[in-house]
Amino acid sequence: MIKNYNQFNESIKSLLIGPTEEEIWKNFEKMTPDEILILSCKMGYMRGVKKSLEMGSDVNSPAAMVNSIFNKNYDITQYLLENGAEEGYAAFILNRYDRKYPPNLEKIKNKKYSFVDEYGNPL
Repeated sequence: MIKNYNQFNESIKSLLIGPTEEEIWKNFEKMTPDEILILSCKMGYMRGVKKSLEMGSDVNSPAAMVNSIFNKNYDITQYLLENGAEEGYAAFILNRYDRKYPPNLEKIKNKKYSFVDEYGNPL
């Protein structure tokens, strides 16, 4: 009985540990900077967020902001804001999905987001 349990334990070991840094970056090599940013925001991977922004990813990516907030990766949300992301959009998303402001994002609570298209025209 113990022997079978140990085999089961070994079979899920890789799932519990997760991928290595090397495996993560190997997968990222196939992706664009924007794809890396969005996935990193979703998974809470700060190093990927920083690297994607260094590679030229758009800090105002709506998908990145939504993924960081929806998955409660507020440290990444704060990092995006510190690097130029639209505060009003983050406040809009927080109100829409979460309705709670973590302490590090309390300062954007009353920010307004102006809805404009890519040319600056009001929607």
